[in-house]
Amino acid sequence: MFDYFPEDHSRKPLISIQKDVAQRAYIHDDFNDIKLIAGIDQAFTGKIIFSGIIVLDYYSHEIVEREFSIGEVNFPYIPTLLGFREGPSMISAYEKLKNHPDVLIKASSAAPPGLHCVYARAPRVHTRG
Repeated sequence: MFDYFPEDHSRKPLISIQKDVAQRAYIHDDFNDIKLIAGIDQAFTGKIIFSGIIVLDYYSHEIVEREFSIGEVNFPYIPTLLGFREGPSMISAYEKLKNHPDVLIKASSAAPPGLHCVYARAPRVHTRG
């Protein structure tokens, strides 16, 4: 399996990983039967990262499940490469879910053109290819 969280923090190979993921991401509006939606975000204090995810029923907006992850930040702050900093914590929170959402929303700042998968690759985005 490809290592999406390498120990080498050099910008060039990390951008290459982002481009690889962007090419494999399946980005089409063909959702047919959405039942569960979720939102995920992070907060930091010092070297600690908190990721929280909340799953809602799409129709009633009732909370179905909540999970979180607390961990150590193992990646420096590099603009446009925040997925590498936040991804492991997001995955940890996501993997605790008993009810996986049909749609997962991650709030983020705008990514430069061509790098729109900064966050999409982390929490098990469905890719084709």
